[in-house]
Amino acid sequence: MIDILLKIDSNLFYFINSKLSNPIFDFIFIPIHKPQKHWFLIVLLLVILGWYLYTHTKKALLVIIFLIIGIIITDQIGRAIKNFEIRNRPYMTEKNIKIPNEIKIKKDQNNNYKENTMAKKSFPSNHAANICFISFFLSYIYSNRKKYFITLAILISISRVYIGVHYPVDIIVGGLIGMAVGYLIIKIINKLGLNLARYHLEA
Repeated sequence: MIDILLKIDSNLFYFINSKLSNPIFDFIFIPIHKPQKHWFLIVLLLVILGWYLYTHTKKALLVIIFLIIGIIITDQIGRAIKNFEIRNRPYMTEKNIKIPNEIKIKKDQNNNYKENTMAKKSFPSNHAANICFISFFLSYIYSNRKKYFITLAILISISRVYIGVHYPVDIIVGGLIGMAVGYLIIKIINKLGLNLARYHLEA
């Protein structure tokens, strides 16, 4: 059974990584890998954050605090599982995969990908875990903007497979971890009686 699931996982990986490869998806998915290298994304996020803090000061601080707490919890759970080194990265185990030139992965003197610690920590995807937590949490707080948060989570999650650094199962499990933490944070918020979900982002 496990062998069948792994085969399906591998086939789905090749479909996303190779079959779907095209210049348009390159333009969408590759910059997501390290957004800090794209200054316009950083400026846009800072502008949005600045506007949000200016117009919703008290509520904004609460949302940001819970976001930070949730991200820390999600990230640490993912890291703890990764440390078991359950699975190698696709570029270490699969053949003829596509790694964009912009994605810098260390190689040895023979031009083979190095078997370092990161190469052994494919499962689960922390990117998927964190963005799914953020999406789940913000979709609850700002239900009138849910479709945007979900779309962003899907794009970032798929990008990890598209650029060849994660298998689909890594993404799925990471996403489930993120949503589980999001559910826990929301439960805590409701227990505290904060009722943050009654707010909406202005159109």
